[in-house]
Amino acid sequence: RNPDSYFSIKKDPTKNKKRQDFVKDRRWIKREYDEFKVRINGLPEQIKKRAEQFNLREELKEKRIAREKNGGVLPPDGVQVVKATWMADGTHWPGTWFEPKPDHSKGDHAGILQIMSKVPELEPVMGGPNEGSLDFTGIDVRVPMFAYVSREKRPGFDHNKKAGAMNGMVRASAILSNGAFILNLDCDHYIYNSKAIKEGMCFMMDRGGDRICYIQFPQRFEGIDPSDRYA
Repeated sequence: RNPDSYFSIKKDPTKNKKRQDFVKDRRWIKREYDEFKVRINGLPEQIKKRAEQFNLREELKEKRIAREKNGGVLPPDGVQVVKATWMADGTHWPGTWFEPKPDHSKGDHAGILQIMSKVPELEPVMGGPNEGSLDFTGIDVRVPMFAYVSREKRPGFDHNKKAGAMNGMVRASAILSNGAFILNLDCDHYIYNSKAIKEGMCFMMDRGGDRICYIQFPQRFEGIDPSDRYA
């Protein structure tokens, strides 16, 4: 929610700015963000259409098989095909489907691990100027490895909310990167001060740090209203 709040402020943050590159970059980022929102908001309908196409294909295939086994006609009770939710590669989405089914519903699905971006190169990868976008000349443009993780959930088993999520993330991180530190941010969190991370690390590296597991920073809520569930 932070980009929406930032780009929705009434006061013009570019007014009287001496650095024109900031004004240019901010306008470009806002345009990119607006286009990104359109793509994200259009995903549910896009996924539904994809699922309809794949499900229709599966239905036609099952009907053809049924006719071959039944002398060229469909069985009296018809052909039942599960309405699945499909990924772009033509495989079933392992999580919750639009039409929930056993093993594919909220609170009842397999674990999911997807690598969205691979481990970066060991050596710096320097960027360059891009026409119409940001200038990354002299900047290391490597991005960290990015993985999507969803824990397995089953009826009758408490997933322990955020504590269970952290346990799952620690286990996945140990296999993927085995990093010494883990930074946990919610979807509505942001940090503008990079030194805050170092301050948290200092608690663990200082005397007695071997008895510290988590460092929690105080939260400051902005732009909330009485209906905000996290307020």
